Amino acid sequence: MLLHESFHTILAIVCNVFDAYSGVLFLPLPGTRQFTLASSFSLGDDIRPELRLNPGQGLVGWILREGQPLCISNFDKNRGKLGYYSGNAETKIKAFMGVPLGKTPGAVCIDSKKTYSFVEKDQKILSQFAGLFSSLYLNIGSVEAGHLEYGYYHSLELISSLHKKTPKWSTFQSQFLKIVAEATRFQYSFLAVVDDRSGQYFLEGVNDPSFFDTPIPRAYPLGGGAVGWACRNGSSIGSEDFESSSTPLFGKNDAGPTFASFLCYPVVFSKKTRAVLVLADQNPVTIYEETKTFIQMVSEYLALFLENLHLKTKLEKPL
Repeated sequence: MLLHESFHTILAIVCNVFDAYSGVLFLPLPGTRQFTLASSFSLGDDIRPELRLNPGQGLVGWILREGQPLCISNFDKNRGKLGYYSGNAETKIKAFMGVPLGKTPGAVCIDSKKTYSFVEKDQKILSQFAGLFSSLYLNIGSVEAGHLEYGYYHSLELISSLHKKTPKWSTFQSQFLKIVAEATRFQYSFLAVVDDRSGQYFLEGVNDPSFFDTPIPRAYPLGGGAVGWACRNGSSIGSEDFESSSTPLFGKNDAGPTFASFLCYPVVFSKKTRAVLVLADQNPVTIYEETKTFIQMVSEYLALFLENLHLKTKLEKPL
């Protein structure tokens, strides 16, 4: 959060310095070749918050691919596309300037509704701001990752003691999902339980009951969406594995909300995928490698807990 707030504050200063309409910052999306809209500041409400770009995609993508600055004083939509506006808001933009970050892959860009708002010499000043973004990303980012790692270890300690405090599955599940969501800073954490006989998976348990206030069914076919893929293949998958930021979590025909970020990790025991641990958020969430390691560890712990519970149930049955 500290990093995001710092980016937003600096972008506001940048826009004030250049009398710009909007400012956007793109940073690399971990584990992919894509770049994500890490922060933005605008006098309007039309910036696309979930945007991801491939190198070479639009004018910003050109800067990201070539590592070169770009200044267009009289912007013509026929000469290129910005891509970070929704609707027809981009048609009102008359000037654009963007520079690469330098030490860090990425770019910072500004625009204006007035022609000839930016000149070539302004690139030097914007490049200095780009260097500041890069330094913050490298320094504060590593500090945030360290804080996350410490938080993950603490959460693992809490989870490891759950089976003693809450031996009943329903209570254990509720506390487990709550800890996982809080540790990873995702909006929702829930389980998708596999039922091979019906060819479906069922949503069971969630850290926030309001999750089901939206039109989200409790059952889906195993072929549905990213969750279904994880169920069938017994492998982890996340939103960063897709080029589109609107990849359906449950399936193409799902009428529920769109999740900008998600992670799905299989829960496997006795050589079968029994469930999938899912983290989902309607807003973009930075997914660190430490986050993936943590989710893998808690998924394995959950598998061990369920296997022991299964064996205990079998032993308690009369012969």
